[in-house]
Amino acid sequence: MEVAIRTRILGLALLALLGAVPVAGAAIPGEVKRETPFRGVTLVDVVRKTPRPLRIHVVLVDLRAEGVSVEVGHGRKLSRGRFATKRVRLMAQKSGYAVAVNGGPFDPPTVVENAPVLLEGPVRSRGITLVRGRDSRAALCILAGNRAAIRGSPLRGSGIREAVAGFDSPGCLVAGKAKGPNTRPEPRTAAGVSRDGRTLILVVVDGRQEGISEGMTILELGKLLREFGAHEGLNLDGGGGSILVVADEKNVPRARNVPVGLGITGTERAAGTCIGIRAERIPPDEPDRPEERPEATNPELPPLPPLPEPPGPSDPDALPPRDPGEIAPVVEPLPESPDEAKTGAKTGPAPEPSPAGETRRGVATWTILGAALALLALLLVLGKRGGKA
Repeated sequence: MEVAIRTRILGLALLALLGAVPVAGAAIPGEVKRETPFRGVTLVDVVRKTPRPLRIHVVLVDLRAEGVSVEVGHGRKLSRGRFATKRVRLMAQKSGYAVAVNGGPFDPPTVVENAPVLLEGPVRSRGITLVRGRDSRAALCILAGNRAAIRGSPLRGSGIREAVAGFDSPGCLVAGKAKGPNTRPEPRTAAGVSRDGRTLILVVVDGRQEGISEGMTILELGKLLREFGAHEGLNLDGGGGSILVVADEKNVPRARNVPVGLGITGTERAAGTCIGIRAERIPPDEPDRPEERPEATNPELPPLPPLPEPPGPSDPDALPPRDPGEIAPVVEPLPESPDEAKTGAKTGPAPEPSPAGETRRGVATWTILGAALALLALLLVLGKRGGKA
């Protein structure tokens, strides 16, 4: 009798363990829509009702894909560490980004375009250090060979081509464990990196829209990054600055989410930096183009109205107001990195690997499940024998 009881307890524990094993291809909770408009770039829109109304926008970037690159965009440099703020849509349009999200924090906080601000570092673009940073904030880094990583500052070692700081130290997701306070839900922007550094995960969560999308806490943000395959993650500038823009068929950047930049739904504020993705658009008639797989269709997001220019600069060093239709230079031409100058070689994405790795991971998962089920069956047989005894 005791053997049977012990066997059943072990069986229940094994079933609980099986429920905790992640299975490749597991469905994402909520109403989901996927599309892959660019090579190596998949867009995922998610609508959830728990733990509160949420609209989540995810960009999965395969850094191994041909033609994919990541760059930290910024406004015009004014002086050491001081740059002019710029809307993310204007940065994306000027630099030709297929996809872009707002980047790291800056001071003082402002919604005004062309305002002089200090970027909170570390910040690096095209191999050039723009701001070293004065504290130990973690940063999203793009390394030589087109790998991504989350590293603490000050940044050490060569080969870091792009870097943008977040608010966390060390991050909101560390070695697969969500970190950070369970703060008030707010609009969020975050970046995550897979364990092998070959996938970049960008996330924008809408917020401050009661009954539609009410934002996330920092702890929830770390869990969300992990859900989409991140092993390390970083909380970026959020709140009214959270925005995701995607180039349409005419290469005009459009807001994918619904920002609240000026405290009004559908308005965009200026940012200090952005994370831009360059990628080749997949032709609609291409045979290998991935099909859209909508489990549910989100309502079409309205176009954003133009950000009004301020009546005049309040800072004597501020730039003069500009015609709203004019797009000023965003990323000035920067020299090649010191590593390239020495070697004469240009870094770029690694060649596309074969899908054998994915196949091996799938086989390993099913092997584990099969072995676990066999063990469960054996335990049940032993339990029956013990009951008869």
